[in-house]
Amino acid sequence: MSKKRSLDEREGESAKKKAKVASPSAQQGKPELSKAWTRTNPVTGESGRLQRKDATYRKHLNRRKTHMSKKKTDKDKTKEKVKEKEEMKVDTTTEEQDYADLTTRFDGHVAIVTGGGEGIGQAVALRLAKEGAIVYILDKKKWKDTEKLCAQNVLTPTQEIGEGMRCDVTDIKEVKKCVDEIIEKHGYIDVVINAAVLDDEEALDLEKIKPTDLEKVLNVNFKGALNVCQLVLPLMRSEIYGRIVNLVSWEGVHGNQGQTVNASASGALISATRAMSKEYANVGVTINCVLYAFVEAQVDTDNSAYLKSAAKTVPIGRAAELAEIAGTVAWAACEENSYTTGFVYDCTGGMA
Repeated sequence: MSKKRSLDEREGESAKKKAKVASPSAQQGKPELSKAWTRTNPVTGESGRLQRKDATYRKHLNRRKTHMSKKKTDKDKTKEKVKEKEEMKVDTTTEEQDYADLTTRFDGHVAIVTGGGEGIGQAVALRLAKEGAIVYILDKKKWKDTEKLCAQNVLTPTQEIGEGMRCDVTDIKEVKKCVDEIIEKHGYIDVVINAAVLDDEEALDLEKIKPTDLEKVLNVNFKGALNVCQLVLPLMRSEIYGRIVNLVSWEGVHGNQGQTVNASASGALISATRAMSKEYANVGVTINCVLYAFVEAQVDTDNSAYLKSAAKTVPIGRAAELAEIAGTVAWAACEENSYTTGFVYDCTGGMA
């Protein structure tokens, strides 16, 4: 028997074995996806942004086109022209220098950022807007400032702009109202960043914790994120695409003396993220966490004690900048990051 024939026979045997083995998704009756991603758009043939190869996702793209190209009245067209002229007047001289360094990873994506009124949430909202996303800020108080900043820092003057919405994430009715409005306008939601977080900076002994202290933090940090996920995930399942990123405190992984309340809320959300990620992993939806510790702009810049503590505690030797946290979140939420789910991204400067 020749060596060549022997190899052919082996290859034939392995091919037969492969043919007999059905895919796990087919056995379980789940929608089977083809090879997940390609750098060439299967519809237009253009290269660049990642797009799904399978027919179901192509239908999803067509639905987007249909929804976004609904017939507009003359009144709507007039409003758009006025809006476009106003946008052209925005001073973008300082931003134009940065355009070459920015990507279009979120071009046309509809994103929700809870707690986007200030701090990490605001930094994330701006980062997504600068990369082409249509950003909706859900915040209980300071959403107007972020809304203006996003409008002034969009990638291009013609980019569609989202809006700020007053919303208490602990109230699922308010969250549903906001989600329904966004769906009615766009037809889909691609990205959700749960950045509505209450941080209790002061250490509190276990025996001094009041029921109201625990309830307050758990309601915002844990229940608020679950409320948003519960309403958005069914939509993402139907579109066979979605990215959810939950912001969690360092205490949720390692704990710290006097931080039982924060540790409980963040730890619960990390566990919930891992559970949810498995439930939606086979329908093109990824759910991850970004872990943070010392963040420079989270406190008054004059708080030298906080910054000195960060310099001593963090291996990198300083507190994180908001832009650094936002960069990690943007990667976790981008379309290209398609094979990581249920993961906790470390943005603690080496503390995790």
